[in-house]
Amino acid sequence: MWLLHDSFFDVVNNNWQAPLHPNNSIFGMRRLWFKLKRVKQVLNWLNHHVYKNFFSNILQAEQLVNSVDLTCQNDHTDTNFSLLKKSKEDLFNFQAQEEVFWKQKAAAKYLVEGDNNTKCFYALVKRKRIKNIVNKIQREDGSFTDNSMEIAYLVVQHFQTCFNKVFNHAPSMDHSFIPTHISHDENANLTRPPSFEEVKETLLDINNDFVVGPNGFTTLFI
Repeated sequence: MWLLHDSFFDVVNNNWQAPLHPNNSIFGMRRLWFKLKRVKQVLNWLNHHVYKNFFSNILQAEQLVNSVDLTCQNDHTDTNFSLLKKSKEDLFNFQAQEEVFWKQKAAAKYLVEGDNNTKCFYALVKRKRIKNIVNKIQREDGSFTDNSMEIAYLVVQHFQTCFNKVFNHAPSMDHSFIPTHISHDENANLTRPPSFEEVKETLLDINNDFVVGPNGFTTLFI
């Protein structure tokens, strides 16, 4: 929603370019963290005092559009029509901000509350629990048991046996008989480090609403 506001990029740019206080010589990820922390404080203030005022802005913009539209009907001048076009554009922008706001609000509410106390969520959890339940297990003699206590004992015994085995290194094998399907050039291409453009393209393909860390900045902001 913030990115749709006219002043957003200027605010971020001005805060990003300003020197860090009290030490502007820090670099690397520490410098990035300090810049994000500072710009977050500014954005929090703007969010409460500027960006969230679009509700009243929409109301004023609608009143202005109706007023200018009435004026254009009575006075067909280019100035009035230009003013009407500008007022409609402002109203459209405010409505776009409102749409994104409610979309993000719904997503945030879902992340915090989930599907708590709903039949759908309960049914999904119940189905998952049933799927993960071990109803019976096979003994070493091949027979099966459905006793929960015995199942728990046999599972613990199985993993204790697996993880306490003496490690036996497998003898080296001759792999020369395995056919080679990948050329040296193809292998070099597969094992080379990714380029800057590949990393950038991968990052830009991430969902814009994903939050990259506990600071709350979305992938779109980064």
